[in-house]
Amino acid sequence: MLDVYPIAYTKPDWQCFIRCIQESLGTSPTRGLDDCRMDPQMPASYLATLDFENNPNLAIELATMTGIGEHFYFTFLLTAPLVVILPLYTDVKILRHLTSNEDEQLYILTASINQWKQVVVKYSHREQPQKLRLIMNRIMNHLETAGFKGLWVNYDKSTLTDKTFVLK
Repeated sequence: MLDVYPIAYTKPDWQCFIRCIQESLGTSPTRGLDDCRMDPQMPASYLATLDFENNPNLAIELATMTGIGEHFYFTFLLTAPLVVILPLYTDVKILRHLTSNEDEQLYILTASINQWKQVVVKYSHREQPQKLRLIMNRIMNHLETAGFKGLWVNYDKSTLTDKTFVLK
């Protein structure tokens, strides 16, 4: 069925994180979240505080260039045929479980937010198999819902006749 479910993401111990940054740098790492009205409970809020400049939206947009995206991981669970998932084995960490249905297996895919951005862009093209593109579309939608819309500000979505989209 190619359903994709977000099951885990990096989440800080906010009390410890805030206290340590305040003691070390004399400022709150979450001040920018307040200014942008970003909910600290959103997954993207932790990543947004890691640049210590208190500019959350810019931090997310530049996550892959600054390297802070390597400090944030997202894990998805999905079922799909092996042939669909096979190209991803070099891009993300994959745990595969055999199921009674030979046509679909259960997968747990984990990657940093930088890796997810690269993978989504890489496999969201017309030349890619439709089922793989659909998985990437769903992962991108989950990441956007989690507050990571800024990762794709330089890309345009174009919907295809099969109801998937490509990034340009």
